[in-house]
Amino acid sequence: MFPVSSAFPVKGFQPVTWAIIALCVLVSLVQLILSPSLADGEFYLRYGAHPALAIFDFWPWNADSPAIALSAVTSMFVHAGILHLLFNMLFFHCFSEPVESLMGSVRYAPFYVLCGLAGVVVHCTIDPDSFTPLVGASGAVTGVLAAHTLLLPYTQIRIGLNSTTPAWGFTALWIFLQLLQSLGGDSTTAFGAHLGGGVAGLMLAPLFAKKGVQILARPVEDTEHALEYDEGFVVPRPVAAGAAVLLVAGLASMLTGRQESVAPSVAANGREWVALARLEGVGVPLDTQRGLAVYRIAAAQDPKIAARLASTLREGKIVPKDEAEAADWYRRAAELKDSAATAQYALMLIDGAGVPQDRERGLTLLRQLADDGYNSVDLQLAQVLEAGRGGGAPDLAGAVQRYRHACESSSSDDAKRKGHYESCRRYAQMLKEGRGTEPDPDKAAEILKQIEAQRLIDAGIEALRNRRL
Repeated sequence: MFPVSSAFPVKGFQPVTWAIIALCVLVSLVQLILSPSLADGEFYLRYGAHPALAIFDFWPWNADSPAIALSAVTSMFVHAGILHLLFNMLFFHCFSEPVESLMGSVRYAPFYVLCGLAGVVVHCTIDPDSFTPLVGASGAVTGVLAAHTLLLPYTQIRIGLNSTTPAWGFTALWIFLQLLQSLGGDSTTAFGAHLGGGVAGLMLAPLFAKKGVQILARPVEDTEHALEYDEGFVVPRPVAAGAAVLLVAGLASMLTGRQESVAPSVAANGREWVALARLEGVGVPLDTQRGLAVYRIAAAQDPKIAARLASTLREGKIVPKDEAEAADWYRRAAELKDSAATAQYALMLIDGAGVPQDRERGLTLLRQLADDGYNSVDLQLAQVLEAGRGGGAPDLAGAVQRYRHACESSSSDDAKRKGHYESCRRYAQMLKEGRGTEPDPDKAAEILKQIEAQRLIDAGIEALRNRRL
């Protein structure tokens, strides 16, 4: 179901409609020229609207707010490929010229932008802790469709080559199809943006329309598609202005109040995205100190985020390296029973990295994790025992036992499977050399043969997965 044209007889050139189309096409051409950046999403990250930033960083007003507001506007002119652009612009052209002619170009430009901004706000409030950039003119275009339906409900819309339907019928069918599509669950369509843009179009159209333009007007019989009106309504300016104020107040309330209404885990995730955006300079100005400040707030709310902050501090790539603070965050996450953080904290205790060395306590923590079923710690514990890390004597027999246990445990997780392969390789090597166990070259060879066969299977599965993508 694709609209081709509106039967409303537009007189004259409509400059805003064609300027918007030209700008969207120009931006897409720039995207094609910058195709290497597109490959890793840099263009979308830079010019798209990010829900987590809009909800958790826009208000109260701060140094990031201007960039976030600007990205909400630029996102309307960026599209996810040529098909996305063509669909939006052809759909837009069908309804835009009649609406611009009824509003006038000076009023129509801000109307279009406000509908797009409303779509951005609603989309962001629906998925507040997402950092997936919103791009496309869909929210603004839906606002134009809604305005056309309100101002020209009975104007015929040509669909395809031969079919026509009144504007209200087309819109009703379009809404129904949107609902069906949203029930699919795996669509990438921003339905929240459509909802926000559509509501804005309905509430703003009476204010931005020229004086005397009616809503819900039927065409006078024997005239050409509603150039003359009958049985419609003229919305008084104070009422139209009140509706616009109500809309703006509602959107502002949604945007500023959403961060207080979400679950603590959602708030923590959203603030972590804000921190990473500041640390990387994505969507907001680069600011390491402010990024770390927000990261610490998020880490205090969620042990997994605390572990990620600790890892970031240990790596020292996007923040100054600080093993002491990293150890503290690992400790805090460990106290909240995060297994991965406990393992890292134990290793830091063993090595005396960022904390006073306490090898026995570190080994105890690792053994407790292993005994509680956290199998991936077996490899780490075995490596500590084999090398005598932390100043202790090597425990080869204990290392063999842990390598064997890790080798005999399987996992579907890619990262854990790499640990499984390494455990099997080390176990086979110690069997072959008779280190910490009786020599058994035949068993060692069998283990190495099995893990090599499994590697080939995994590589084949990965190749098929990549081919499907």
